[in-house]
Amino acid sequence: MQYKLVELQPNNRYALTDNNGDYTLQVLANFNGAVNVNCDFNMPTFDITCPDTAGYTITLNGVLDSLTGYDFSSSSSLGPCTHLGITSYATAHRPIASATRYVYITNNSTIPVTNAVVTIEYADTLVWPENINIPAPFTWTLNNNILSVNLPTLMYGQNVQFSYNEEVNDFAQIGMQTTVNLSITPQNTCNVASLGGLNDTYTDITPIVNSYDPNDKQAVPPGQGDNNEVLKTDDIEYIIRFQNLGTDTAFIVKVIDTLSTYFDITTLNIGGATHPFNLELLNNNVLVYTFNNILLPPASVNEEGSIGMFSYKIAQKQSNQVPYQLNNTAHIYFDLNPAVVTNTYTHNVVDVLAVNEDIQVLKTRLYPNPAGNAITITIPGIKNQTASIHLYNASGQLVKAITNIKQQENTIDIANFATGLYYYTVTTVNGFGSGKFAKD
Repeated sequence: MQYKLVELQPNNRYALTDNNGDYTLQVLANFNGAVNVNCDFNMPTFDITCPDTAGYTITLNGVLDSLTGYDFSSSSSLGPCTHLGITSYATAHRPIASATRYVYITNNSTIPVTNAVVTIEYADTLVWPENINIPAPFTWTLNNNILSVNLPTLMYGQNVQFSYNEEVNDFAQIGMQTTVNLSITPQNTCNVASLGGLNDTYTDITPIVNSYDPNDKQAVPPGQGDNNEVLKTDDIEYIIRFQNLGTDTAFIVKVIDTLSTYFDITTLNIGGATHPFNLELLNNNVLVYTFNNILLPPASVNEEGSIGMFSYKIAQKQSNQVPYQLNNTAHIYFDLNPAVVTNTYTHNVVDVLAVNEDIQVLKTRLYPNPAGNAITITIPGIKNQTASIHLYNASGQLVKAITNIKQQENTIDIANFATGLYYYTVTTVNGFGSGKFAKD
């Protein structure tokens, strides 16, 4: 199995298995004596059974001594059950261009899973393009603005990924957010903890930007407030994006990503990537992604094809003493060129997250839904301020706007609206709410 952690004690060394499941561990110089080698599959549905949970005890004799053939296997005592995980990430969302969304699924079930379905639903600012292209072996349907993607049979331990393009609505503005809700069925039935934070549901929230640095690092959760505050119990998912801004094709891309010592390396969970890669772990906290023969064209020739991405997720050490900072920067090498250095993403880890009193989420209510000739939108707590309501069709076009609203109950005539799905937004001085409704 690929990208599983192998541990060497007492030298406190770690290594990751490669694409073929092989691993290499090096002991400290001039070490003689017994060492223990164990594997952490980071799969709560399976236990290591070969040789046993204690791993191998090996005696080394001399500096040049090397040993091979120490393999690990696993089995499950849970019986037949499902445990699917899903995550997703996308290239930058801009009003003038489409973005590419990648959806990554991992099967940690104790059985092969057939007839698995991924459901994707947009909120507020995203729309489906006229032509959705998800190649075989995946099939898909789009009904009531919800995309359902049928997956091929997933063997246990198997990972799959698909991608497609998406666009922002006509009313989307720089600084607004895109929200994508994803889920996968069948739902998890294995009675175990989530694997590396991967569940059968996932929500991706990203900002709409204009010009941006295409070689960057993002994080989920992004953190609260200007200081990007998170809790010690929050797992952090990093997304690294890179783009060939040169004048010729890039044949090899290497990304060196150094993890903070506040992270627990044994919880590392490797996510999806746009291209095949090899992965190494150096010095217990340096990830080296190598994309061999990637053939990444320059952006001037193929804007969409010039972009690559990957993600991983990791938990913090619970022994950490709050407060502290998590700083993460990646160095990206295109062939033999000097490194392109991403932004440094900083989280401030605190005991308690502060309540953001500047912007409120308005708990609006719309009825009836589905609607006939009129809808009523309730805006609670509107005293001493005014609000505006905007209605949009499924293509993101503004179809009605009501401003200078001062009352809680607002009935709106939609008799002339065509049958279909609509969205609404409610905006006040310090609040924002949104939702959707169907017109019969």
